[in-house]
Amino acid sequence: MANEDDATKISQEILADARNKAERAMKAAQREADAIAQRARDEAKQIEQEVLAAARKRAESKVKVIQATADPERRRLELDKREKVIKGVMDEAKARLLKRDGEYGKNLLALAAEAAESLGGGQLVAYLALQDMEKFRATLPEQVGAALKAGGVDAQINVQIAKEPIEGGVIVETADGLRRVDNSMEARLRRFYAEIRRKVAGILYK
Repeated sequence: MANEDDATKISQEILADARNKAERAMKAAQREADAIAQRARDEAKQIEQEVLAAARKRAESKVKVIQATADPERRRLELDKREKVIKGVMDEAKARLLKRDGEYGKNLLALAAEAAESLGGGQLVAYLALQDMEKFRATLPEQVGAALKAGGVDAQINVQIAKEPIEGGVIVETADGLRRVDNSMEARLRRFYAEIRRKVAGILYK
């Protein structure tokens, strides 16, 4: 009977020890599983942060590229807009100059006299636009001659239609054609374009 009790006791102790070892092993395995899972979560979070950082960096680079492209384009569009406005003002000024009313006759005389004087007088040819021939052909030589004579310059002027089309103003040449002064409206606007453009821009875009 004693032997049976001893055997039972021993078997119980063995089973208890086995259970304890199994529980410790399970707890150790659970801790290891938890640790592995935590490392996996940490690694996943790290990867996520790295992916987000890389994506953010790519996005920032793309934004910079877009801005670098957009800024010059925006400036170009703004300059184009300003240029169109300034050109419109210049075109309007030119149209008013060519209306041939008001002060046009006086302006034409002044341009012709200025050109003739700079050429030193003498035998000259004044070329007019077709629109001006009928109105000024007869009077221009006498008026210019009188204006120059008052300043001590003698000039004889022959008036002809301009060899190249001009819209207004006058081109004056020496009789031999070797020297000329282009005081056509087109030439005058070209010569003073930069100055006029600067003044117009200053008024429009203070």
